[in-house]
Amino acid sequence: MQKFSLHAYAILVFGDMPAIAKLMRMKGVNSIHPCCACNITAIFNHDLLAGGKKTYYTPLWRPAAAGECYNPSSLPLRTHDEFVRQATQVSEALNATVKKEQAKQFGINGLPILSSLSSLSFPSSFPHDFMHILENIIPMLVNLWTGSFKGLDDGKEDYLLASSVWSAIRAACTKSSQTTPSSFGCQVPNIDTECHFFKAETWLLFATILGPVLLQGRFKKKVYYDHFVLFVKLINKCMQFHLTTEEIDSIEQGFILWVEKYEWYIKFAFLVSIVAENI
Repeated sequence: MQKFSLHAYAILVFGDMPAIAKLMRMKGVNSIHPCCACNITAIFNHDLLAGGKKTYYTPLWRPAAAGECYNPSSLPLRTHDEFVRQATQVSEALNATVKKEQAKQFGINGLPILSSLSSLSFPSSFPHDFMHILENIIPMLVNLWTGSFKGLDDGKEDYLLASSVWSAIRAACTKSSQTTPSSFGCQVPNIDTECHFFKAETWLLFATILGPVLLQGRFKKKVYYDHFVLFVKLINKCMQFHLTTEEIDSIEQGFILWVEKYEWYIKFAFLVSIVAENI
């Protein structure tokens, strides 16, 4: 019987966003440098907005006092060498005070044990979690449309849905469960009173199957519906079993366009009021 050496190499690490942050020893989403892929700097919100919670946001557009705006096609990406160097610097800090300050500056708490594996590259071996795109972005849009997003109204825009319209939509969501085949996914409960039952699968079903029908003609301006449909098309593309290089490029450009339009519509009025105090 002939023997041979079998070598296995870990090249990708999967998990939800909090788990990946722990594995990479990142500070996480609510920090000054929250992104594991790039060095974008977050802006601190005003305590009175967001119900008194101190939260950081990472918009592309920001007032001049907050520094330069970010080009989504050319973000300041992290590299493996930079990441390891910064993580090592934090781990070997002279004292706890210096370590805390450097961790805050880099968004890294220390050198992860997985960095000892030469087959892994930080951060490219740690792809983003698709589940949280569904569980974060879609509920955020719903909150915006219903005027319940951290005290932010529609400002100079007009994307809020009338209460009677939203009431009809949530009733239709509940009723749809009676005629939707189980092979399509789980039941969609009342999106208003039973939103705590929603999970990634529920939000996916709402966004890709129910939303495009129930939201059509509901907004006062069609641009908001078109913006939502663009997001749905991108979700559907991401769920394909096979993607060509051209399709991957179109997904990237599609998300860039979607975020730019989102920031244009929302205008981030709440950011303007906090720059003087928090930057």
